[in-house]
Amino acid sequence: MKKTLISILGTNDYLECRHSFQDRISNDVVKYVQEDIVKLFCSDWDENSEIRIFLTQEAKKKNWIDNGHNNKDGLPKINDGLFSRLQKLDTKSKIIPYDIPEGYTESDIWKIFEIIYNSFEKNEEVIIDVTHAFRSLPMLLTVLLNYAKQLKNIKVSGIYYAAFEKLGSIANVLKINPQDRIAPILDLTAFSELQNWTIATYDFLSNANTSKFSELIKDAGNTNTSVLNGANNPTDFVNQLDELCKMISLCRGKDLINFDFKKLHQSLDNLKNDEILIKPLAPLFEQIQMKIDKFQNDDIQNGFLAVKWCIDHNLDQQATTFMQENIITKILYDVSTDWTVKKNREIAAQSFAIASRKIEDAKWEKSAAENKELVHQILQLQFFQNVRKLYDKITDIRNDINHGGYTNEAKTHTKLKNKLNVLYENLSTIVFND
Repeated sequence: MKKTLISILGTNDYLECRHSFQDRISNDVVKYVQEDIVKLFCSDWDENSEIRIFLTQEAKKKNWIDNGHNNKDGLPKINDGLFSRLQKLDTKSKIIPYDIPEGYTESDIWKIFEIIYNSFEKNEEVIIDVTHAFRSLPMLLTVLLNYAKQLKNIKVSGIYYAAFEKLGSIANVLKINPQDRIAPILDLTAFSELQNWTIATYDFLSNANTSKFSELIKDAGNTNTSVLNGANNPTDFVNQLDELCKMISLCRGKDLINFDFKKLHQSLDNLKNDEILIKPLAPLFEQIQMKIDKFQNDDIQNGFLAVKWCIDHNLDQQATTFMQENIITKILYDVSTDWTVKKNREIAAQSFAIASRKIEDAKWEKSAAENKELVHQILQLQFFQNVRKLYDKITDIRNDINHGGYTNEAKTHTKLKNKLNVLYENLSTIVFND
């Protein structure tokens, strides 16, 4: 994967200092933060990598080329510009300057956006130095990075800011020996990670899709990210959530009842209460918890909860399947009969036909005829009587959907959706108040 450093160069006559990052302090005094950023994060990059410096004409004149600033007498100060200094570093990366406008107008801002965005290549790994991001650039970069993540699949592996202002006013800093000026470099990568997790959470809540969560876990496994520095690694939780989504989308009813929801709830609780994880992640996890909170271990009601899940995410075919099949499951459960046996399920389904069409015993199908006692038990169930008419209507919708709507009698998608919603409302009133 190609690696890239994105940095903005300003126009000030920067004071020399050293920098600290986590438990490290640079050895050499530097004038430009980019020197230490490259030493810290880009020293092992190969020839395919790039250091991209975005600069206005004034920044180019004052800080990119040599001797760009004047002293109080108007004479040029002897100084190696950033380009000269970067060339002297032990880096194999290509050093590429990009001209950008001043950014005083809306047109300028969109031009800067375009220039930086067009510099990105697909699938590259990006480090951002925002130390000298002037005026609207911090906001622009926030939007731009999210935009490029989606359209060019860039991976933001680091966002850094050198807090020179911590040293005090310029007047005070001038009194400090440059060797003793230690400006901390702050790691702001967590803000980008929070964006990623927010998008992934939205995708899950809106579409029941966990693929973005899985991508985050996969990427984070290769880097030292803030999210995975917590005591509770979210990998297990994401894997469990992904398994749940796949079971629902493919109508795995038995697996849904047997799923270890207790473990899933515990994993989520651990993440919510983790003191090390990024704090803003907690409300995102709470939103997920609201989605899965009612599912429980070994509970046949899970199938009915899955109906609501499917309707919310436009999985209408799955919703009709879960409605009909879980009615069968509950009936067999209520008469203490193994609901996983295919023949038993056929008998329960035939019981609806017997009741709806008032079929005489002599005309029952073979499975029902051979198990009359079970059929009579089913017919006498209060739940069976409550859902009998609903079951027939669900059957009609399920057949209409499964046959693709090719017949002249097929309903429009709008009518199907409306009928499905009404049927679920009626069914939930029976099921959850039974």
